[in-house]
Amino acid sequence: MQQSTQKYIPYVSQGWQGLVRNGWLEPLANLDEFLSAPADRVLANRPNREVRRVVTEHGVLYVKIIKSLSDDRGCNPATLWKHLKWCLRPSRALAVLQVCEQMLSAGIICPEPVLAARQRRWGYPCDVFITREVRAPTLNQLLVEATDKQQRQQLLEIAARELSHFHQLGFIHGDCLLGNFCLHAGRLAFLDNDRSFRSTGWLLQYHRRRNLQQFCHLLSWRLCNTAGARWFLERYAVYSGWSAGQTARESQLIMAKVRRRLANTIIDQEVDDWLSREREP
Repeated sequence: MQQSTQKYIPYVSQGWQGLVRNGWLEPLANLDEFLSAPADRVLANRPNREVRRVVTEHGVLYVKIIKSLSDDRGCNPATLWKHLKWCLRPSRALAVLQVCEQMLSAGIICPEPVLAARQRRWGYPCDVFITREVRAPTLNQLLVEATDKQQRQQLLEIAARELSHFHQLGFIHGDCLLGNFCLHAGRLAFLDNDRSFRSTGWLLQYHRRRNLQQFCHLLSWRLCNTAGARWFLERYAVYSGWSAGQTARESQLIMAKVRRRLANTIIDQEVDDWLSREREP
């Protein structure tokens, strides 16, 4: 394998251009051939993106192929605008690599980038982003397997501490799902960062609240009650250094959004009964 003092080196192969981690140029020299080989497992296969798990002699990789901004098809103005933005914007794969490196430098655990590259065919771009696998159970899996209140609270305590620290460093997760966090050596590993970014000022506060709304909505759905989400927010507030007034204000805003989201996903006549459950988290 090619060695260098640089962490990443330029990657150019059959129309693909980007960056590859030092030591991976030789295994990924022919990216088209690598992508055409059978995957160990296909995790997602949608019109706009594919996610694959690939086992190589150098380790297990996760390969994300991004073909467009959305699954939308047709010739309506909104869809055409999305495709135009995808054609004009810089490589998303390279942007994700940059964010992941910022996260790693700040001490945040996330998958180690291996390659980020873009290829244009007839002017239309396709991005590929490859990372090493993080071998650890997801938070969603651990909550399902938890057998009592103490285990669930231990998991939510870690989640509150780690997500608060993540936000305090200015990072926002692009898809704050329970399955996008792994428990690794007592800490959270942040997965699927292709829409994660860094923010500041009032925008950070706005996006942080949206992260918490999404997390608490899915947590409530998973636990079949809202008590767990409220307990999580209390612990998040402690780690974030919120005052009692700010905690009450933020919790009220976030849980109001959570209730509205749940109302849209549960049969109407069951909403009041479902939301009134006050079981312990």
